[in-house]
Amino acid sequence: NALEITAQPESVVVPNGKKASVTVNATGDGLTYTWYVCSPTGTKYTKSSITSATYSYAMTSEKSGRKVYCVITDKYGNSVKTDTVTLSIGNALKITAQPESVVVPNGKKASVTVNATGDGLTYKWYYKNKSMTKFVESTSMTSATYSVDKMTSSRNGRQLYCVITDKYGNSVKTDTVTLSIGNA
Repeated sequence: NALEITAQPESVVVPNGKKASVTVNATGDGLTYTWYVCSPTGTKYTKSSITSATYSYAMTSEKSGRKVYCVITDKYGNSVKTDTVTLSIGNALKITAQPESVVVPNGKKASVTVNATGDGLTYKWYYKNKSMTKFVESTSMTSATYSVDKMTSSRNGRQLYCVITDKYGNSVKTDTVTLSIGNA
């Protein structure tokens, strides 16, 4: 089997004192894993004692921002290096309440809200009217709430979802919901 990374490790954010784990998935014969670590403020990487496909470390505030990568070697001496990822302390990005579809009378305001936890959150809403073939970004809606001042026939059946991104670059997508005209 050819030596190949099938899934790169991904940066992770965990609460203080919790274990941060990153995993690489690879294919090949007789694989060995060597993890390299750099302190949050350092520039030099040192070899870690961890030799499995998963690098785990209990996070403390002085270790927040630690950078790691893995070199995977097969039994023939071929090697590949993963992306470098960061282990950070913070609040994990999580949707705590999905937006919900709404039905409002014609001409009335309609809004939907997502609740999420995390650090430095940004919100990008995407919408698609019935007449449209694909979702487009709503550049004017950048908060946890998406609203239209007046429901009109062209907005009836508008589908929406939100992509929430934290300051570490992690993102989550909400359920898709619909704005409809009708009697509540």
